[in-house]
Amino acid sequence: MVVLTNDTLANYFSLPNKNTTVLLLDKNPYDFISRGSDTLVVTIGDSWTWGADLTQIKNNSLHIDRLKDDTYRLENVYGGILAKNLKADFLNLGESGAGNWHIARKLEELFKISHDLTYKNIIVISIFTETARDFNSSDDVDIDYRDWLLNNITDSTSYYGFLSFINEQISTKIYNTVSKFDSRYKLYFGTNFVDPIGYNLLENYFFKKTWLEVICEHNNLTYIPAKCYLVFPWVIEKFNSIFDFVPDTDRIGWLKWINEITDLANQRAELCKNDGKNFNQLLHPTSVNHSCFTDYLMDQL
Repeated sequence: MVVLTNDTLANYFSLPNKNTTVLLLDKNPYDFISRGSDTLVVTIGDSWTWGADLTQIKNNSLHIDRLKDDTYRLENVYGGILAKNLKADFLNLGESGAGNWHIARKLEELFKISHDLTYKNIIVISIFTETARDFNSSDDVDIDYRDWLLNNITDSTSYYGFLSFINEQISTKIYNTVSKFDSRYKLYFGTNFVDPIGYNLLENYFFKKTWLEVICEHNNLTYIPAKCYLVFPWVIEKFNSIFDFVPDTDRIGWLKWINEITDLANQRAELCKNDGKNFNQLLHPTSVNHSCFTDYLMDQL
C-alpha cells in the first residue's frame, strides 16, 4: 500500500533537475493535500498547473516560486479548487518550466504505484504546454529527427508536420502508459495557452477546448490566432538546432517558417497581455482564470 504525504512524494516521483528549476530554490515542487477521501485528483503540467504567480497581486511580487505562500496557491490553483469541490485528496505534479515529456514521465511514475493506491476513484488531468520545450534534450535523444527532416521537409509549411511529429513521440509514450491503468482511473488531457497538434492517439481523452479558449469564450474575447503551437522565444530558438541534424537544410524556407511562428506567438502573447483580469504580467493565470477553468472542468468530468 502506498500512502501519499508531502514527505513521501519524492519516493515515488522524480524531482526536477536543479539546473533547470533555479527559481524553486531546491524546493520539491510537488504537493499533496489529504482530506481522508476515497477520491484522488491528480494534476500534471507546467507552471500553469503548478500555480505560478497566483500570489503576485496579493504579495506584489514577481514570482511565486520565490515565495512561501503555498496555502494560497493550492487553494486557488485549478486542481486545488477542483479537488475541494469534489471533496477529494489532491496531488499536484505541476512543475514550472516543464515541457511535455514531463507529463509522460509523471504518468509512468504514477502507474508504477497505481495498484498500490487505495482510492476508489482517481481523476488525472494533464495539461500540455507549448510544443518542443524539451526538444533536442535528454528526453528525446533516441528519436531520429534527422531521418524525419530529410524525408519530409519540402517547403516552409512542412515544419508544422515536424511539430506534430515531436508530439506524436510523446503521445505514443503516454498512450502506452495510459492503456495500462485500471478502471478506477479517469484520464483527461488538454492544452493551456497553445493549441494541440500531434495528439491523435490521445484524442478520446482530450478536452474539446484549450484552457485559453475557455477563458476567451467566458469573457467574449477573440481567440487569436486561430492556431498557435509555440509562444516563448526561448522555445522557438530551439529550432536553430535543426541545422545540427541536417546542415544543408534550406535556410530560406526555414527562416520563413520561423518568422511565421514568431508572428503567431506574438499575437497569442499579446492576447494574454491585454487581459489583465485573467493574466498577470508574466502571462500566468490569475485566481479568477483558474476558477473559470475549474468550472469548465467540472462540466467535463
